[in-house]
Amino acid sequence: ENDLVLNWERTRKGTDEITVLLEENLGIKNSSFLPSQNALVPLIFFRTTKPSKLTEREVNSALLCLLLSSYWGRYSGSVETTLDNDIKIVAESSSVEGILNDIKQSIGRLKVGEIDFRGRGADTRMLLYVVCRDKGATDWWKGHRITTSDFQQHHIFPSSQLINKGLDFELINDIANMAFLTETANRSILDSKPEDYLPNIDQSRLQAQFVPLDKELWKLENYPQFLSKRREIMVSGINRYLENLGLRD
Repeated sequence: ENDLVLNWERTRKGTDEITVLLEENLGIKNSSFLPSQNALVPLIFFRTTKPSKLTEREVNSALLCLLLSSYWGRYSGSVETTLDNDIKIVAESSSVEGILNDIKQSIGRLKVGEIDFRGRGADTRMLLYVVCRDKGATDWWKGHRITTSDFQQHHIFPSSQLINKGLDFELINDIANMAFLTETANRSILDSKPEDYLPNIDQSRLQAQFVPLDKELWKLENYPQFLSKRREIMVSGINRYLENLGLRD
C-alpha cells in the first residue's frame, strides 16, 4: 500500500510539473489541443525518474519528444505496444532522447518537410501554433498574444471565395491557409478577399504567422502559389525552432 501511495504521489507531481512545463514553454494550456494525450505518458514517467530539477537540455528534449511524437503520429497505431516501448527506453536511460532516435529510425528523419506539412490535422495545427507563439504571434486586430483557449483557426483565403473557384475542401482547409485569430477578428473578416484586408494589417503581425508579404500572392488567382510560398516559410521557421531546442537531424 505504501508503494502504491508513493508511486501515485510521484505520478501526480510529475503530471503537474509536465503540465506547467507545456504551458510555460509551449503555451499549451489544454490537453485537448494535443493530437494524442498518450504523448504525455512517457514525459510524465520521465519526470518521475528524476529526483532533481530538470536541466535545460532535459526540458528541451522533453519538448522535442512531445512535438515530434505528436507530429509524426507515434501514438496513432498500436498505442499500448508503443507506450510500453517508450517507457522501457526512459526506464533504461532515464532520458527521452532514445524515443527521438526511435522516431527517426521509423520515419527516416525528424525535421518537418514541405511534402508532409499539409492538411488540417491536429498534428500540423499544434506545431504551427507553438512556433507562431514563439515568434510572438498576436491577433491581427487587437494585438493580443495567441493562446489555446480563446483563438480560432481562420481561413486567410475565405472558404466561400475558394469554393466559388471550384477548389476542393482538402485544399481550402490546408494548414497553409490557416492563421490564429480571435473570434471577433475572424467574424470581422468574414468573406473579405486577402488582397482587400491584409494590407490593413501590420506587417510584423503577418510575419509572425508566416504570411508572405508579396501582395501578388494575396490574389485569389494565385492561391496555389500562396500556399506553396507560405508552406516553405512555415517549414523553414518550424525547423529553426526545433533546432533551437537542440534537434540534430
